[in-house]
Amino acid sequence: MPGLRTQNLMESLRSNQELKAVLEQNASDFIAKPLCETLAALLREKNLSRSEAIRGSMLNTIYGQQIFAGTKTPSRDKLLAIAFGMNLNFEETDTLLKQQGYARLYPRKERDAVIIYGLLHKLSLLDTNTLLYENDMETLL
Repeated sequence: MPGLRTQNLMESLRSNQELKAVLEQNASDFIAKPLCETLAALLREKNLSRSEAIRGSMLNTIYGQQIFAGTKTPSRDKLLAIAFGMNLNFEETDTLLKQQGYARLYPRKERDAVIIYGLLHKLSLLDTNTLLYENDMETLL
């Protein structure tokens, strides 16, 4: 079930209210921050360098730098790999996915459950990928 703020926004969009008024009234609820800004803030918070995060995410260095610079948009799986590379916890990872418009991790989806397990138990990306592989699921990379 969507959050209360999302429900309120949907109700406003369904109303006969002018679109401009709806957009102005709900400006704070829209995804506003570019991914590169969010990642930069997380790097500062976690006291990590870009290169450490990219190395931990197992992404190609150039591609990783492009994501952090804002010139490339990662897929959901690549964003999850970055979350592992930055040692984000489950809540931080789920928020990152939501802010970027990707499906949040859902424990009733078997593959997501394995990923959640990896995050909750602070497993590395490699260990989480191993669990996915051993359970005949597509790895993150």
